[in-house]
Amino acid sequence: MGSADIQSPADLANSYEVVRDMRLAPLSLDAIIQVGVAAAVPFLPLVLTVVLTEEILNKLVRMLL
Repeated sequence: MGSADIQSPADLANSYEVVRDMRLAPLSLDAIIQVGVAAAVPFLPLVLTVVLTEEILNKLVRMLL
């Protein structure tokens, strides 16, 4: 900060931007959804063997309407 050139304030502003853009946790909503889907996909065949396909389709239609 002691020099008169423009680079020093630019470096300080860049450092401030980096700190301002930081999040409390390194997780975003997209990352949470991706992990949830990846964890749920292996259970899909089990659900399809336990619950009738007709019941699943009826519930999906009710959810959409």
